[in-house]
Amino acid sequence: MPDTSTPEKPCTVPAAQGFSVLYKNRYLYSRYSPDKSILQTIQKLSILPGTMIFCFSPCLWYGLEELLAKLPQDCFVLAYEADLPLYDYARDKLSGRKYDERIIFIHPEQAVSIPQILQNSYNNQQNDMACFPQPGTIRRLFRIDFSAGIQFSTTMYDNFFSTCTDAIARFWKNRLTLIKFGRLYSRNLFHNLARLPDSIPLCSLMHTVSKPVLVTGAGESLLHTIQILGSDVSKFYIICVDAALPSLLQYHITPDAVTGIESQLAIEKAYIGTKTAEHPFLFLADMVSRPHIPDMLNCSISWFISAYDNSSFLKNLSAAQILPQIIKPMGSVGLVAAQLAVMLRKSTDIPIFITGLDFSYTAGITHACGTPAHTKRLIETFRLNPIPDYRTAFAYGTKHITGKNGQPMITTVSLSGYARSFTDFFSGAENIFDLGISGLPLGIPQLPEITVKRFAAVLQQACSDSFLLQKPLPESGCTGKINSYYTREEKALQKLKQLLIYGNGKNDSDLKAEIMELLRERDYLYLHFPDGYKISADTGFLKRVRTEIDFFIKDIKTAREILNRPKKNIRHSRIRN
Repeated sequence: MPDTSTPEKPCTVPAAQGFSVLYKNRYLYSRYSPDKSILQTIQKLSILPGTMIFCFSPCLWYGLEELLAKLPQDCFVLAYEADLPLYDYARDKLSGRKYDERIIFIHPEQAVSIPQILQNSYNNQQNDMACFPQPGTIRRLFRIDFSAGIQFSTTMYDNFFSTCTDAIARFWKNRLTLIKFGRLYSRNLFHNLARLPDSIPLCSLMHTVSKPVLVTGAGESLLHTIQILGSDVSKFYIICVDAALPSLLQYHITPDAVTGIESQLAIEKAYIGTKTAEHPFLFLADMVSRPHIPDMLNCSISWFISAYDNSSFLKNLSAAQILPQIIKPMGSVGLVAAQLAVMLRKSTDIPIFITGLDFSYTAGITHACGTPAHTKRLIETFRLNPIPDYRTAFAYGTKHITGKNGQPMITTVSLSGYARSFTDFFSGAENIFDLGISGLPLGIPQLPEITVKRFAAVLQQACSDSFLLQKPLPESGCTGKINSYYTREEKALQKLKQLLIYGNGKNDSDLKAEIMELLRERDYLYLHFPDGYKISADTGFLKRVRTEIDFFIKDIKTAREILNRPKKNIRHSRIRN
């Protein structure tokens, strides 16, 4: 009989056909054929290239050689042991084996950083055995339980694998977004940098709003909330998404702030006629948003930037102290508006109310009346094309759900993903309430209509109606910093162009090294390539880079003209406290 006097320490014990492990009075392998189960599992595996195998609780590492022998190209093994004594035990057993760079054995304390490493495009040395593969190498994850040691932390292993799987999915989803919009993001950023000196720094507005905040999306519940609140809507500090702006103006409601992150031309429809608003609003704009929008407005602008990628381009701008406030990328303008509301309110005692962020719709209706989507539908209406748009209710990828009000609703994978993201980000935040009666649950308390009315009455007594005039507060030397940056980038791009075309008499080794050095700091040139998650000296890659250089040289020249042109007089926004 084995010695069980020290059950808290894993120990190797004889089995009928090898060895098992006894830990906490539990055998972690079969006492008859300890390696049979894992070998059968590995034998049945069909592993595709670009797979990372998660080996949980490896202990004696049975089946490791057989697994490594089956790994195709660009496949790796990530071994994880959540229990510290078992980790030390497995590490000692692995140290006597032949080193293989495809094995990554992480410490339990490192597990929390693995999802971030898998999602972000950078390498990170994990231990003295191996480092993570190049970004884009891993396309899928697969799990193998090497021993019964997982039973000590079953939920932890399940959550870890699920989180890592989601991280890989987000990496490739982000890649698809950058392939489609990466170049546009970078070009918009160059243009909007020139508008930064005359803006209000977002940091100067943080924690300044002492009125209750109403965040409005463009969903169906927006109009219902407006009708319920009536004239009490003026008691709130209103932050709306850009698509909801025309709808609010039709009800003679001018928001205090409008959030814009859209980078494409189509969003300009939301800003047509906004100069007729009763008072100017504050435009909270992403640096990668459509650069022509500020020319359509006559109000103060406050810039921020969502870190859409972990690129050298953004790091260099941040190091040069040019970038405005950086916020976490969320993908949805509604989520960004809610995040800005949290940043602007004076304290957590100031309540935030959410409406119009339904992330779903009823059959025939996709947005609130007055929004650009609804107006477009009215314009296109004729006898055979009625106002209700039922095609969107039965399009590919839609699914039917039951909304918060018990009524049938329709959503998509993207919209439901935004709802889950909202829950993840804000479910734990203080004093955030849902006023919308329809749509997907947001993970925050929902207020009945009567409660909202009573609450508005209390707000009338508690809140002042004073206004604080906000003028542009440019940072000292901001214009000079931006001009210097444009000059450096233009010179670097011209130099890179000459090297790619003529080589400037350098030998191949020196030429390649200089080109790579210039490219590493200017990944906006290739970030939108399908293979743009890593730099390459391949001829085809460099030819594609060469075609991009002229675009960005032209953008820099245009941006410098914007920076140096005469400033227009604007109506400054009033921040209601």
